[in-house]
Amino acid sequence: MSKQLKTVISLVLTVAALLSLVGATYAWLTMSDAPMVSDLALYLVSDNDMAFLVAPDVDGEPGEFGLILDLSTSSQRGTLLKPVTFSASQFAFLLPEYALDGRIKAGSPIYLETTIDTPSIYSPYISPAADSEILGEYVYKTTFWVRADAVPVDVSLASTFTNTDGVEVTGSYLVGEPIWNDTSYYHENSGSGAEYAIRIGLYFFGTEEDPDDHRFVIIEPNADGGNAVLYDSKYFTQSVDGEGMDLAAGDKRVTLIQQYSSGWKEKDPILKGEVDYTSGKVIGDDYIITIQQAETRKVELYVWLEGNDADCLNTISSGRIIGNLVFGADISNLPLNPE
Repeated sequence: MSKQLKTVISLVLTVAALLSLVGATYAWLTMSDAPMVSDLALYLVSDNDMAFLVAPDVDGEPGEFGLILDLSTSSQRGTLLKPVTFSASQFAFLLPEYALDGRIKAGSPIYLETTIDTPSIYSPYISPAADSEILGEYVYKTTFWVRADAVPVDVSLASTFTNTDGVEVTGSYLVGEPIWNDTSYYHENSGSGAEYAIRIGLYFFGTEEDPDDHRFVIIEPNADGGNAVLYDSKYFTQSVDGEGMDLAAGDKRVTLIQQYSSGWKEKDPILKGEVDYTSGKVIGDDYIITIQQAETRKVELYVWLEGNDADCLNTISSGRIIGNLVFGADISNLPLNPE
């Protein structure tokens, strides 16, 4: 992707978690104490103030658009992240129901959208998932808006990006949080493998010009890490939708973007509270969506612990996750992913 006239959305996600999983080694394991999202911050940094802007959601309408948006003050502290899975064929999150032996006996769907008679803004669909109190026990969710002003932009997931000084810096990563040990005088990785089972979803509502152009983008960090499964030369999480189907199969509105594992290492010399992060490259296509000139998009953000991931295991006793997702928007190479 060309670095010329690039804009960057930086989504900083901190998940502080105390995990205590009980039950047998089935998918969607029962949890007694679930992970908790503690902080969420969203930033936009741009070298072209006419290219791409972002705004908070204010009572269902976009607030003030600008180059930087910080959502950390609206984080839902104490939000539970119990195992859940996404079904592309049903376009819904499936909440687990357990039999007495701990196995899944059913999945209750919380649909991403439902047709209604009175259209909501920019879409003939509402999003029950965003308003579901039940889903809120399993998935962290928040809403923001994006807009392209002077020109169309292709938005993609960026492993690294070039800052305003022309220096390439770390972009997207999701790792176990480095916790300082006062006894050993170095940082310990507190992820415990939970970082390999996290998914992030971006649901883009339609626009005023095209209200049916809604889509769901699933981002999978660390796709090759932990107990990753190779299937047909691809890293793979089995979907409940059918044999050989991944989380994005079954609906053309769903896209899966995977990234190689990220990490961190101690500084030289070692400094308390400071480490160097490294980003894994995006695997394959990094394209998310094209925002047209003068187009406004409502976006819902979802973060969940994917119960069908091979790393959603009862061996995880505790886990603290910290991440940074960077999305680049390029105006110099349209169309990046023509249909």
